Amino acid sequence: VVESMIRRQFPSLPRMKNLHQIDFATSGIYILATNRKAASKVQRLFERRAINKVYLAIVRGHVSSPSSDNSQETGSATKAFVIDQPIADDPGNAFRMRIHDSGRAAHTTVQTIQCGYYHDPDNDTKIPITKVFLYPKSGRRHQLRVHLQSIGHPILGDYNYESPFTESCQRMMLHAYQIDIPLP
Repeated sequence: VVESMIRRQFPSLPRMKNLHQIDFATSGIYILATNRKAASKVQRLFERRAINKVYLAIVRGHVSSPSSDNSQETGSATKAFVIDQPIADDPGNAFRMRIHDSGRAAHTTVQTIQCGYYHDPDNDTKIPITKVFLYPKSGRRHQLRVHLQSIGHPILGDYNYESPFTESCQRMMLHAYQIDIPLP
């Protein structure tokens, strides 16, 4: 879809290779390579975990401290902690993932930025929310969404993992904010 939109505006561009997969409902940075050499170099950097990714999210509830035994606080100026929980397929839903010992290792650092309230016009209520930066070290399917749900703070507007679902958001409040690619 993205490549076809770009091709309509820039028909002379060569065929592109997707290098950074984000969920359909996630906004933000999307990386495409226009040649094989560049694609290969960036893919190797992703495989070596040499690329740092930062996501911005608005989550349900006021995140004040880790609520999971598998979270550890880190020493940063704002409240930050690590979620180390393995992620596996959800046998009850082919599209969802879940925290499970049989899953693949997954590591996310969560840094709180600001707490506030979202006024939900559908039922005239104030929902406590927190704006957070997310720093994934692994790249599992739905990793950020599942990790945040596992600590009781699902992403606002996430139709798969937020319950109760905040329909008035009209989109999932997850944004691929920054990607640092080390250049030679």
